[in-house]
Amino acid sequence: MDAANKKLLLVFDEEKFINILSIGDIQRAIIKNCPLETPINNILRNNTRIALETDSFDSIKQTMEEFRIECMPVIDIHNKLVDVYFWEDVFGKDKGINTNKL
Repeated sequence: MDAANKKLLLVFDEEKFINILSIGDIQRAIIKNCPLETPINNILRNNTRIALETDSFDSIKQTMEEFRIECMPVIDIHNKLVDVYFWEDVFGKDKGINTNKL
């Protein structure tokens, strides 16, 4: 994560895309006192939003904005990663992720 300067990692099983591991996933595992030997699959979220290669760019962009998604993996029907869209690449560096105050 440090080397890529991102707060997430893409998780694969061979060439098959599995999910995204975020810094938040790691923090939640630490808070739950999960041992360091815990398999990654045991701490991954089940509700990660992804796009299909058949989705239009406009649809992907709208979903990213609506749910404030920093990274949107795009997969094919075989769960192979086709592309990845990052917030700053889609919206530019000047448009920050809108976070509503509670």
